[in-house]
Amino acid sequence: MSWYRCTVNEVGPVSDGSETPDLVVYINLTDTKGSFINTWFYAANGIQDQLLDVGIAAINGHKDVEVAAAEPHPRNQPFTEISRIYGLRPQPPEAPTEFHEISLSPGVGHAGLAVLAVGWKDNSYNEDSFVVRYNGTRAGASPDSKGISVGANSVTASLGLIPEYTYNIHVAAVNSAGEIPSNAITVTVPPALPSPPETVTVSLERQEIIQGPIPWLGAFPSFGVVPPGRVHKINFPQSGSVDTFLALVKIGHSTEEFPDSNAFVTLTEGQSTTPAQMTAIFGVATPPYSTTNPINFVAVIGEPQSAPLPSFVDIQITIQPY
Repeated sequence: MSWYRCTVNEVGPVSDGSETPDLVVYINLTDTKGSFINTWFYAANGIQDQLLDVGIAAINGHKDVEVAAAEPHPRNQPFTEISRIYGLRPQPPEAPTEFHEISLSPGVGHAGLAVLAVGWKDNSYNEDSFVVRYNGTRAGASPDSKGISVGANSVTASLGLIPEYTYNIHVAAVNSAGEIPSNAITVTVPPALPSPPETVTVSLERQEIIQGPIPWLGAFPSFGVVPPGRVHKINFPQSGSVDTFLALVKIGHSTEEFPDSNAFVTLTEGQSTTPAQMTAIFGVATPPYSTTNPINFVAVIGEPQSAPLPSFVDIQITIQPY
């Protein structure tokens, strides 16, 4: 009989209608060197209890066994005999190889992470999982060191990486006996792409005053936490009333100067500001905003004299987060 190092797939009493008609203990094995897979053997006389105990312990403990067995017949018919079986200590998995980058998608926006897809060759039969470990650095910044786990038999993973960091990355096969690493790769993450422009609505609220032009005030952001960015233009949406206009107060002026055209940028319905008009209102063509430093809008609304004044008027602004 030959000796084999095997993984135990299944253990139990089975009725073999060929050579061993009596109810005996069978064990299903896979040779770790590949000479047979998912193959049934039966226990020789005198080792029924040993085979059952060792086989069950091997399954529960994810351990290999060493068996002395007759070489299986072609197509495993009839089944052949095991004469000795021994439990083995758990063995470390084989190291994965050919660890490599599959793709790298840049991050987008202020807090956007790049997405790196990696792959490797699984050389082990007894890993419980794989862990991809990465350590990233950038001058003047804190290191970014993490690990993510994926299941046994996995050959790919995706990582979220910080833009402009350089990372050293490897994958390791893991089981109770140890963690065996692959080759390592180095990846430098490109800068994040700018966020695409967005259009948001800002409500201007009518203020109560005793006399003079009525001011309408609004701010962005008005509540909550938003990523910082810049405002590129203001649009006064079309509502159907051609006699309505929006007079935005220029920097250094006030609503009390209405209707002095030198103090206001006037938009009729459907119109948007130009860069020069944005500079006249805010001092810069693309004023910055953040949660702690919102942009304030001050305006006068021109309505037909017969029209009742609403409590709120909506404008649309085009923003671009960093």
